[in-house]
Amino acid sequence: MVNGLVLKWGRVLRRPPNLITASRLFLMSPIASGLLFSGEVDLAWKLVITAALSDWLDGALSKLLYGHGTLFGKVSDPMADKIFIDFVLVTMWSVGRLPDYIGGPVVLVTVVYDVYMTWRRWPDFIHALDEPNAPAEEAMVDTTWTAKFKTAVQFGAIVLLLVGDYLPDILTHSGDVAFVASGVMVIVSGINYSQRGKPGKISS
Repeated sequence: MVNGLVLKWGRVLRRPPNLITASRLFLMSPIASGLLFSGEVDLAWKLVITAALSDWLDGALSKLLYGHGTLFGKVSDPMADKIFIDFVLVTMWSVGRLPDYIGGPVVLVTVVYDVYMTWRRWPDFIHALDEPNAPAEEAMVDTTWTAKFKTAVQFGAIVLLLVGDYLPDILTHSGDVAFVASGVMVIVSGINYSQRGKPGKISS
């Protein structure tokens, strides 16, 4: 079983775009949390920006090199975003770098939503490990514009909260505002999903 899993991941990681996605999934998430726990905030926000850029880079590189997206890319990319963001938000809440009045509830709603949507994507993910180069259209879970915008707002909010000490006074609370907005976008994305969901093909 272990050998089979290693072989599957070996096939997946032959493609550079998949390697970028996997690095965000398995390396950047724990490293970002470790940096925050150790107080290395300057390195942490730079890693967050790197992760956000890699979110764009893997898809762009796949289209550049192969002319199309793959099932693995379509499924694993949003999963990697969710895991990275959840790692960082939970860590920021643990070390007191989120707004006191709303930090806990927003993190809770975000993690619950992300766990649920990752569970819904899991069959696609298993299929993608077996057929990583299958066309992206085979995915049973689509990513909507609201979900993409939500992710962008979440990345932006995290960076603003981490660089707050460097911002001018007029932007002091911009991180808090963006963070609350990210929570609202989680709810909007969930509503959008519930309205678009249908048997056999859903959107998240």
